[in-house]
Amino acid sequence: MKQEKKEVNIINMVMYNFTMYNDQCQTVFIDYGLDDKCSLYLVCEVVTDNRKPEFTQMDFLRCLKDAVSKYHGDYGTGSIMTSLFVKYFNPDTGIIIIRVKRGCHLMIQSTLTFMTKVKDCEVMLHTIHIGGTLKSCQKFLIRYHQKQLATSLKQCKTKEEKTVVGKAVKRSDAIVKASNLKKLELNILSDVT
Repeated sequence: MKQEKKEVNIINMVMYNFTMYNDQCQTVFIDYGLDDKCSLYLVCEVVTDNRKPEFTQMDFLRCLKDAVSKYHGDYGTGSIMTSLFVKYFNPDTGIIIIRVKRGCHLMIQSTLTFMTKVKDCEVMLHTIHIGGTLKSCQKFLIRYHQKQLATSLKQCKTKEEKTVVGKAVKRSDAIVKASNLKKLELNILSDVT
């Protein structure tokens, strides 16, 4: 009888310590701007035969959930059901940002590899970045699009194409400089106060 009470006390103590540790981890994640549910964000590029994907954000999410169910079964579906969400979809650039809880991102990545159709559109999906916050994904996308613009500027054949792409490159540089100036202003203000 005493042995059973000791075991129960030890189990209760371990559970209490685990709960305290989990709460501390959650506050650290929140302090560093990470999602309180410990999510990761996958930035994916959609490659289609057509110039522009002909499906919506909800169509993509529905197909992704079906594919997870197909390739990972009930376990996969149960794991991602509460945390899977498409945060951003731009059909013009073919960029999708998917939120999923940590630990399940590899399951989503493997599922994206096998997805070939969304609605009636043939697609190929490439994961180009994984970030802990939406802000890090946005920073990555700015750099990524700048590189894309620079390579497309080199591929331009006519003068009109070069001027259009050149203006886009200048606009993206201005956006980056403006965001860097805001950071500089915030750093200066924090030093003064």
